Amino acid sequence: MTDYELKQFISENKSIIIRTIWRYVRREEDMEEILQEAIIIVWKKNKLFNLHPNPKALLKKICINISIDFLRKESKRKNDIEIINNIELIDSNLKNHIEYERIKKIVINSIALLSKKQSLAVLLRLIEEKTYEEIAIIMNCSEATVRTHVKRGRKKLKKKLNFLNGDNYGK
Repeated sequence: MTDYELKQFISENKSIIIRTIWRYVRREEDMEEILQEAIIIVWKKNKLFNLHPNPKALLKKICINISIDFLRKESKRKNDIEIINNIELIDSNLKNHIEYERIKKIVINSIALLSKKQSLAVLLRLIEEKTYEEIAIIMNCSEATVRTHVKRGRKKLKKKLNFLNGDNYGK
């Protein structure tokens, strides 16, 4: 085919090309991209069209194959993006976990600096979420004493841990 005949052939079959591509991609931007690619391939394979017994069928097959290739690439790209997002999420979770472990260690060390009774009362109340009554039974003292130990322990912890909120350490 001459260049003019090829242009004529493409113009006459443009609706077939568009319908074929549209069946696969269903997005105008993607369809236009695939249409351009199909025309480029048809232009490059001009000699093949001269030899083929049914050029319309060949044109349709080229459009189908390009559309399928496009969808595969798009799917792979989406999977790659998903993998990258998962890696970023894992990295973020790891950083959060490392930060959590660091803070946990600081809090445990700070609790260890409290008196025995205060540290026990604070651990039972804040970590194990026991009631004052249960703590009083465990520590063998009154509820009022437990409340005092928890209150004083929390106050000391707050003072030691202010730096975690951006304040100066041990204010």
